[in-house]
Amino acid sequence: MASTNPTGVPITIPQDVLDVLRRIFSDGNAEVASMLSRQPMSREDHLDQALITYLDRQSPEVAPHSGWIVDCETHFLGSGHHFGVWEIADIGVLVILRHGNTVIWSKVAILQSKRLFPIGNKHDEDEERARWRWGFGRLREAYDVAATRRTYEFTEDSRYASLDLNADQARRIDAYQGEMTIPVHYLLYNPVVIPWSRAVPVAGPTVLPNNDVGCRIVRARQMLALHDSVAVPRYADVRGIAHPHEHSPFCAGWRLEDFVVTLLLGCHEGKVLDASLDNAMELLFYRRTGPISAAFAVNIQVAE
Repeated sequence: MASTNPTGVPITIPQDVLDVLRRIFSDGNAEVASMLSRQPMSREDHLDQALITYLDRQSPEVAPHSGWIVDCETHFLGSGHHFGVWEIADIGVLVILRHGNTVIWSKVAILQSKRLFPIGNKHDEDEERARWRWGFGRLREAYDVAATRRTYEFTEDSRYASLDLNADQARRIDAYQGEMTIPVHYLLYNPVVIPWSRAVPVAGPTVLPNNDVGCRIVRARQMLALHDSVAVPRYADVRGIAHPHEHSPFCAGWRLEDFVVTLLLGCHEGKVLDASLDNAMELLFYRRTGPISAAFAVNIQVAE
């Protein structure tokens, strides 16, 4: 991607910087997908936190040839204060290109996360509300008898069970996109491969296959357009979304690393920040009661 520095000279982000970012987000994708693969009933907020925690562990890194610096900065507020209110997205993403103390260019995207549920498992909103009401009082469940062995299966018929296209949240996201100029994307948490089967409790260590599916991203408008044919989308429904997802490896959504490196940095997705977005950024990122629960910033520092 090309931009300009304060003197107006074009700047192209070097390939080694893109390679560093792709490795970071590819490994983060694999880590979160492995978590869901090993524990098929991982909650969405735990998967959000796993992604933020992974990025938080990454030290600022100097790209080997260009000398540019890549740094991932993270923030996690938690989602309790949003529960049942008006959450628009779970994770805010900022990409910032700097030269010295000057911000040359910055972009923003917001992600609403949803996880794939195993076949036969449903999203229980009442149980989720009870979890927040009881808080740590639910530790009493630790005294229950351990569950009998059970097999969880993910197939193309598995559903994103908490993604109800007839629910208030979907309508709020649709209305929000009509009011704001920052587009919303869905971050879809999937196991490393589909189909995938996991027996719990496990009989021993598990070696996972390569992460061929994992964390995928789809435009909210495309997801909401499925409303005419399905209320709660299956993996197969998302895989059937046409342009730009009709070809591998973009079927069922862009991979997380492709979204950040190719699409955000490549000016294909997200929104370039300018003064016209000051109010939107204040609402999204700078208020404790804003409609997101976590954020990360990718800071790219141009070498002198």
